[in-house]
Amino acid sequence: MPHYEVVKYFWKYPRPQNDDDAENLIHAAHTTAKKIDPTASQVLIRSNIHATTWRNGRYVPDDPHITIAVKNPRQVRDRNHRNIHGYTKSKTDYKIIDVAPTDMVKPDSTLDPKKGKVVWPSGLEGEERDYRVK
Repeated sequence: MPHYEVVKYFWKYPRPQNDDDAENLIHAAHTTAKKIDPTASQVLIRSNIHATTWRNGRYVPDDPHITIAVKNPRQVRDRNHRNIHGYTKSKTDYKIIDVAPTDMVKPDSTLDPKKGKVVWPSGLEGEERDYRVK
């Protein structure tokens, strides 16, 4: 019998004002997170869909993707997360076609090397969504 699970979504950048865009990003983030960790309970949406990535201290071209950070219940307790890219066909297509996680679980207090800010700051307001699970 199906049941529902609650996943909490946080925005690292301003939530899109257009509700359809926001919901599409949440769905893309959800798909990306669950492909890597089916127990993910919190997702930080770190970007809109973009086509660059940070390598060796500079931005370089990459395929279009959303950048998220994910926590399962244990990582929530331990205050750490894992970063994941969810790849799409274009900057306007929200369907995830591939995912690429980082290998490392990092403390939430880790500084973003590009901006010098904490990757997962405390005190963010989240949005909860119920998802049906078979």
